[in-house]
Amino acid sequence: MYQLFKSVVFSLCFITCFLSFAAITIEDEIKTSPNSTKLTIGLIVFPPYILQADNNECYGDAVDKLTAIFEPYNYDITFYCSSPSRIYRDFNSGYIDISINVKSTSAIEGNALYSEQPYEILRVSVFKKNTTKTSNVKSLSSIRKYNYHGMRNKLDKEGYRFIDSNNTREAIAVFMREQEIGLISYAGPFYYYLEKVNNMRNLGNLKENISERVLIEAPTFYIINKQREDAATLKQIIDRF
Repeated sequence: MYQLFKSVVFSLCFITCFLSFAAITIEDEIKTSPNSTKLTIGLIVFPPYILQADNNECYGDAVDKLTAIFEPYNYDITFYCSSPSRIYRDFNSGYIDISINVKSTSAIEGNALYSEQPYEILRVSVFKKNTTKTSNVKSLSSIRKYNYHGMRNKLDKEGYRFIDSNNTREAIAVFMREQEIGLISYAGPFYYYLEKVNNMRNLGNLKENISERVLIEAPTFYIINKQREDAATLKQIIDRF
């Protein structure tokens, strides 16, 4: 009996030590490595979470959080922001290591490894101006290659047609300029640009003249490129934050 007890204790100690050693090496090797590992983070411009300065530098809440996540580790991080089409292309080509997006983005799903916890919960809505001309509008300004979590297909079946632009700012500009066009958009970027235009031109409370029909709420996630050999380690670092 005593020998059996000693054997069980030894086995438990061995397993505990092994797991502790494995857990340490995953992070400590990165922290103590004399050579930094390059990490390219590509983000879609998405106010108010992801913004781009006049010198093309990325900033905002998403940049701050990703910097904080990887700050303890020896990574040489490069951020860049661009349009959805370029981010999808660069992600699939292996140039981008980490991004942020929704799980329903078919353009990158084959190469995407998602974080366990979402980054933010987003709201997709249809916006229309409160005028008699737009009450029955069936044309919507939209972003090229955006599926909007299946809402594009749903609205297409309802008889809507889409006028595609390259990015959020262009899609909103088309909506604001054209009288008989609605807009499908994430609510955050729309209200950010609406407030910005209002402040620049002193147009009063524009929100009072626009109606919102909420279509769906959806989470966004940190996305790790499966093409990286250390993709599982990157995911672990994000999930532990």
